[in-house]
Amino acid sequence: MGKRRSRSESDADHRSGACAGGEAKRPRPEQKHLYLALDDWEKGYNLYKVDVHAIGSADTEAESQLPEPPVLQLEAAKGARDVLFAAVGTDILALWQPRYETTRTAVYDTATGRLDAAGLRHPRALQPMRFVVASSAGARGLGKHHGTFSSSLDDDNEWTRRGDWLLPFHGQGHYDAKLRAWVGLHSPGHVCTCEVPSTTFSSVAAATSQPPAWQLVNAEHLFQEDHPERGGTSLVSTGDAEFCIVESVTPKWMDPVWDRDEIDEYVLRVTRFRLKHDRHGQLRASSRCRRASYRVRKHDSVFAPQAFWM
Repeated sequence: MGKRRSRSESDADHRSGACAGGEAKRPRPEQKHLYLALDDWEKGYNLYKVDVHAIGSADTEAESQLPEPPVLQLEAAKGARDVLFAAVGTDILALWQPRYETTRTAVYDTATGRLDAAGLRHPRALQPMRFVVASSAGARGLGKHHGTFSSSLDDDNEWTRRGDWLLPFHGQGHYDAKLRAWVGLHSPGHVCTCEVPSTTFSSVAAATSQPPAWQLVNAEHLFQEDHPERGGTSLVSTGDAEFCIVESVTPKWMDPVWDRDEIDEYVLRVTRFRLKHDRHGQLRASSRCRRASYRVRKHDSVFAPQAFWM
């Protein structure tokens, strides 16, 4: 004779989706993190994995500590420190710029922790990937000497001119599905949103095409106020209209003019915020944000911190 199950057991099964006719709960998607590539190692570069959900209130002035140990250390190529970082899928790529006939490449899989390293001979290319990219080239005010181009990397890799206009971003723009727009940095203290240009018209029509509509979003309260940047500012999309601003700024205890040539450390600030529409339909940056500051050593004078959401 079977044993009668207690009510607590039945309730537990119900919560787990194991009761008759029920379905097991779907596993939660794996939490993503902010990966920071920094030149704070005297022999090369460190890659840190930061949980932005644990970042505290912007009212807190205390410095945070980068998670130790770093998930990856990359020793600089012999005789040179020039390195480019990029992200594709779950991989972070480190590509040392060409020296002679080969270049050194490292690929770190953030999902598995696996590291692959190899030397690639030029001009060997990566395999095509299935997405569309857009790029602006030139400087504003140069007429037909500048423009915006797009390429679908799963086709013939050819670039198509979209118009004699430039995207309004300083640096990289990110597509946000919730906002249905590209988002990027525009000018000090401002974030910019831009409608996604059509990719259906021909290159002939591009000559008379108008640039996509865009608008500025005042975000001065999100940026460093009292000391200038050192090493650049970048925007990282974390999805669902949320973003992180990553700033390299001169430490408060150093004079940004007299000590500039002697600065061997800086403060890395990560500010997390959301874009949302107000009651009038205008896009605004959230008044409340979360922020973390890290004191970082600097060993490569031309390297700017790189950030990826994966």
